[in-house]
Amino acid sequence: MNKTHDNKLKGNFSFQLTPDQLKEFRNTTAEERLNWLEEANEFVETFVSEDIRRRWEKWSKG
Repeated sequence: MNKTHDNKLKGNFSFQLTPDQLKEFRNTTAEERLNWLEEANEFVETFVSEDIRRRWEKWSKG
């Protein structure tokens, strides 16, 4: 866990990417990035509760 983003609330998390992972992503095509984004969205829709998604939406709007 990233100590600078260590959240004290249960259920919060953070992660870091290595420079190699960023370089690998930078070298992907637009189609591969879109596929990754669609898969990430499907994951969130499947495994994150609607309540949590509403909180994220509220938080992102400030």
